[in-house]
Amino acid sequence: ITTKARAELESALGVNTSQLLRLFMERGRHSARPQISRFLVGAAALGATGDIFVGVNVEFGGCHLGATLHAEQFLVLNAMGAGETRLIELATSSCPCGHCRQFLNELPRAAELVVHMGSAGRTTLGALLPFAFGPSDLFDDFDSHILSGKRHALRLLNPQHQTAASTRSEEHTSE
Repeated sequence: ITTKARAELESALGVNTSQLLRLFMERGRHSARPQISRFLVGAAALGATGDIFVGVNVEFGGCHLGATLHAEQFLVLNAMGAGETRLIELATSSCPCGHCRQFLNELPRAAELVVHMGSAGRTTLGALLPFAFGPSDLFDDFDSHILSGKRHALRLLNPQHQTAASTRSEEHTSE
């Protein structure tokens, strides 16, 4: 939802941004597809641009829960696709699970992210994930967070391995 549309909705509904996030989260929650757990989760967040992004949990029947796309992950992927650089505030229908807390910790200035957790109240990601381990623990000048827009191309350090991998790849494509 664009900044302009957000402002229009806030005015028309007589709500502030935090309240609007909770409305989107609650509405979005009913679009979730939890085929395994039957637990509906919705999330909505305000980006640094002023735009709002939404996400829901999606589970795949016949797959283990590790293959689940969590609402918070869905939301971050939507934000990334729109070129967002940072999330400011997040509303979720329930407290984010440990997996999502760590995932969100990979965002820029993650500890400052304000989190509204259904009826459980408001806090920050830093309070939800004390003693967090994240990108800044790996590098002194790390600025390649999830929403940084930087590409992280992987390459093999040993050229012999690269040649062997390329050869195997070429053999498979020619068959």
